[in-house]
Amino acid sequence: MQAMAAKVTHDIGRDMLNKCTTMDFGAKDSQLLLLTGIQINMPKPFDGFFQPISFQIRNKNGQMRDLFKETFGVTKDYQPTKSTRFLKIDSTEAL
Repeated sequence: MQAMAAKVTHDIGRDMLNKCTTMDFGAKDSQLLLLTGIQINMPKPFDGFFQPISFQIRNKNGQMRDLFKETFGVTKDYQPTKSTRFLKIDSTEAL
């Protein structure tokens, strides 16, 4: 149940980030890197860790390149949760 809550929270945060992200900064060839994931806090004596879920680069032309597999060497198997998959948020609006 807690894992599902973390995924739902991530999806909501990701959608909000996509909606408010702007490329209105820097030079004409500036790029924006976006790394999202879930921070997992563990009880002592274990270390907490960050579980990356997405990693992408965007340019001012509206192009996006997924860097997840290239960076982490694995294919992400994370799927958006059912509760956020159908939200009416246009994630490309900020591009």
